Amino acid sequence: MPKAGVSNTMSGCRTSSAAGISCRLFAIASLSASSNIRPPSMVHLNTYHVFETYSMYVICVLLPARQAIGCRAMRAKEPPKSRREEYSEATRQALLDAGREAFAASGFQAAGMEAISRAARVTRGAFYHHFEDKKALFDAVVVAMQREAAARIEAAARNERKIWDRLSAGIDAYLDACEEPDYARIVIQEAQAVLGEPRYREIEETYPTALLIATLRALKRDGELNADDVDLLSRMIDAMICKIGLLLPYADDSKKLRRNGQKIVAAVLETFRQKA
Repeated sequence: MPKAGVSNTMSGCRTSSAAGISCRLFAIASLSASSNIRPPSMVHLNTYHVFETYSMYVICVLLPARQAIGCRAMRAKEPPKSRREEYSEATRQALLDAGREAFAASGFQAAGMEAISRAARVTRGAFYHHFEDKKALFDAVVVAMQREAAARIEAAARNERKIWDRLSAGIDAYLDACEEPDYARIVIQEAQAVLGEPRYREIEETYPTALLIATLRALKRDGELNADDVDLLSRMIDAMICKIGLLLPYADDSKKLRRNGQKIVAAVLETFRQKA
């Protein structure tokens, strides 16, 4: 959840067809356990994919039964992929895997396109067919890793019935990701410097930050959160969580830092909890 503000990217969408991205807005789907569900404000969400967000809300929350039937029908109608398409997808994935390994091991600057191409067992021409340059590959790797983080948050939150508990579980799952060496180096330490603040924030706010905002809005909607500006509160909480993630790789005692950091975040959130 590095940085806050809600502009979004489905650059993940633009870069990789948003395959399997229902997770990116798990918080909206997670509202299904509450009654009187209303869609999130399109104006406030302020993303390139607002319409897509609302669509996910309808599909995942309001029409769960029809979703299963509809998805099966769509799959039945989809023509099989050609060998060329399958090969292209496999090549792109191989480059993503090799790039992720190289960026995690050596960092963006030291990782070379020739080495990445060799590791992926593709030609340099194939590399340029899928990515304009090394930075474009790095961008796609960050998007993929943020998508994975969102999926982890979704899985953790799904096990909780209460929205407050989902929020805590999601924060915990995100910090789990921050402690993984690949995520820590690529997303936490290097992504902002390599991609620039606007792009970095765009990707960030498509995944973890968007989920946090949606969850806090759900609490506000249900009368459990006493905050006038939920979006601002979301960004402030997001910044605190991201700071914990940024400090974890350098901490002498990461468990203690994480435990104390989460206590601080919980204490701040508690001040906005609507008392019965």
